[in-house]
Amino acid sequence: MGILTEYFTVDDDAVTPELIEHGPYGLLPEEDKLIAKGIDPVVMLGQLGEQLTGVDFLEIGGSDRCGGGPEHSVERLTTAMRDALAAIDPADVPAVAATWVTIEEFGGGVNGPDMEWFVTDLSALARRAVSSGRHLYCWWSL
Repeated sequence: MGILTEYFTVDDDAVTPELIEHGPYGLLPEEDKLIAKGIDPVVMLGQLGEQLTGVDFLEIGGSDRCGGGPEHSVERLTTAMRDALAAIDPADVPAVAATWVTIEEFGGGVNGPDMEWFVTDLSALARRAVSSGRHLYCWWSL
């Protein structure tokens, strides 16, 4: 069983029951979302945040559940995580991705270049969230 994750940015009042139930696919513009199969917001993304900031992954990767159930939910990422992602210099993406893929959860089956697209796109999404005063969210489904 895997986890499907979609990262997105919206105004807080736009996290509706429909968005929580079905995710952002078809509800948000393409530039406001990012599909990322298997990258959970707490452990895997949290470890990226820890590598970027030095803050423990459970703290920076913590999130506030906006609603959902045992098989799907929407989580609001911490402001510290959003800001750390937004601060990634595009020139540093290869090094950031190469370090991140060494975590146990990737199982050694992924290399840095495989994840550069994700780091690049999530960083850009986080920058858009910061510039518009929005939070960064993750919808997940089992």
